[in-house]
Amino acid sequence: MPTLMDPVVVRDLPARLSRRSAQHVLRCNDLLFINEYLANGRNATQAYRKVHPKSSYECAGVQASRLLDKPRVTQEIAKRIKHEAGITKA
Repeated sequence: MPTLMDPVVVRDLPARLSRRSAQHVLRCNDLLFINEYLANGRNATQAYRKVHPKSSYECAGVQASRLLDKPRVTQEIAKRIKHEAGITKA
């Protein structure tokens, strides 16, 4: 039984997604970023550099900020933080 902390496996996603539902699916890189972000003490720049090791520090800071501006990414982070804290009601 998968938990909230398990990354989504690409093969589990439907082969074709409508445009509307595709907007609500996180990309693999987004999920990797979220996992690293929560694992390293919520440092977005370090999380981005861990997922993209060839990026410069400045680029990683900018791109990490852009990822955190995505509503779906912040929703997933909030959901996982609530799950870790034991909060079950929204």
